[in-house]
Amino acid sequence: MTKAYCSLDSIRTDDPGPPMFKDLRAGTKFLILCGVSLALTSVATYALLVEKQIAISFVHSELVGSKYLAMLRPIYRAVLETQFEANSRSGQTAMSAQAVASLSGADKATGDLQIGNAVQALAASLRELEGANAGSVSNEAYLSALKNLREIAARIGDDSKLILDPVLDTYHVQSVVVTRLPTALEQIGQAQLLTKAQTAAGDSVDRMGRLIALETLLRTSTDAIQNDLRVAQRGNPDAVLQETVEPAAANFATNTNVFLDALRAFVQSDAGAARPAASTYAAAVNGALDTWETTQKRLDQLLMQRIDSLRRQRLLSLLLIGG
Repeated sequence: MTKAYCSLDSIRTDDPGPPMFKDLRAGTKFLILCGVSLALTSVATYALLVEKQIAISFVHSELVGSKYLAMLRPIYRAVLETQFEANSRSGQTAMSAQAVASLSGADKATGDLQIGNAVQALAASLRELEGANAGSVSNEAYLSALKNLREIAARIGDDSKLILDPVLDTYHVQSVVVTRLPTALEQIGQAQLLTKAQTAAGDSVDRMGRLIALETLLRTSTDAIQNDLRVAQRGNPDAVLQETVEPAAANFATNTNVFLDALRAFVQSDAGAARPAASTYAAAVNGALDTWETTQKRLDQLLMQRIDSLRRQRLLSLLLIGG
């Protein structure tokens, strides 16, 4: 017991430990403290810059996707106009060919968009449609071109990260541009084929079934577009969407309903009535393309505003850290 007590008593309790800073001068200690503080500040600044740059690069990628999506509009017009009367087509062939050429180089130009194979398939379909009029156009090539266009739009949305947009307003606006309108245009094009002459006795039943399906899908698409715009408006209460895009979408919905009503009357008459006026189909197509153009312009504006906001945030953060 005494031995243990002596052993404990012999332990020094005033040992200052390792002499890490014990023998350093005050000036040296201050320099070390400043160095550590500077290192921590540098790490925080670098992390901030990387975070903001990633966000800005993300939006730049979305803008690239929007640019290539805009190239699809003249191609859609050229394809859908093959169902017009020969004297009412507006001659979009050259413009669509230029757009296809630009899309073909997207893989190399961006490094992100992987749409080369889909564009080649589209080009093959377009070659079959060249020079055709409403009476001789191949249904297979026509439907294939519409399908390829929709798939290219979806692929651009995926590869450019538009479909992953994290902000409420731009997410729903891009949904209209990337998904809703390409789908609606394809449905309008499919519906127009119902005005062609019957080739078999049972065609009238099949025609009515296809009309019911397409009418349901197309009305659902127009409702979805208007719903997306309403939700986007909640995410950006500056009323620009309400003033510019929503009227175009409402006009598109109205024109589409007129087209569907005329088509239903034609099909229900067992194709005995006169073929629906080309103007109703043209109005539906033009309404969709006008809505697409208006919505895409607003999408680009919102993306540019976000880039400007991110740059301001980066500058403000740097000023606060520097201060």
